[in-house]
Amino acid sequence: MAVLAGCASVAGTAVPGATPRTAASATETTSTSATRTSTRTSENTRTSETSRTSETTRTTPLPDDSVVSSAEETDAPPQNLPIGESVEVTVFDGAGTVTLVAVERKAAGADEYADAPANGNYVALDVSYEATEGELNYNLFDWSIRDAEGRRYDASGSYDGYEPSLSSGTLSKGNKARGLVVIDAPVGPLTAEYTPSSIAPATWAIPG
Repeated sequence: MAVLAGCASVAGTAVPGATPRTAASATETTSTSATRTSTRTSENTRTSETSRTSETTRTTPLPDDSVVSSAEETDAPPQNLPIGESVEVTVFDGAGTVTLVAVERKAAGADEYADAPANGNYVALDVSYEATEGELNYNLFDWSIRDAEGRRYDASGSYDGYEPSLSSGTLSKGNKARGLVVIDAPVGPLTAEYTPSSIAPATWAIPG
């Protein structure tokens, strides 16, 4: 019968040229193999998780910030209105209508006691208010003028003598107020601004 040299028998009987294996070495081999298998499984799991995370990151849409809306853009007051046009005003305790009725330029004050205009001429804004809901405040300091370079001119304490001047107060629903706001401003094209509180102004174009 032929004998295969260098092989160990299945029953564990020693065969010449074969290296005996102990139970401990078999256990170590099994443990090493299991560790390698576990390591490969862990690496495959991490790779799979990383791949899924990367795919999720790539496919998650970015927020669309190309359209931005704001109260200032949506409710912006009208600009460069013609003289005589009205604006609707809404405040926390009421609403109403404000109108720049007419504009006149004056080269001098109304009487001999009036101060001479320092900036070129007096611009008399004839303005009116009407409360349509709740209460509406009116005040000559709601108004100002800007020149073509953007410089602002307000009603000052100088005496111009023009009447009836707008004072200040509060209108209840259905009541009206009207008067002149006279501002010392330059000649040339101007812009009248109505700015109650701190909101953006409504504006009227004043030809030069």
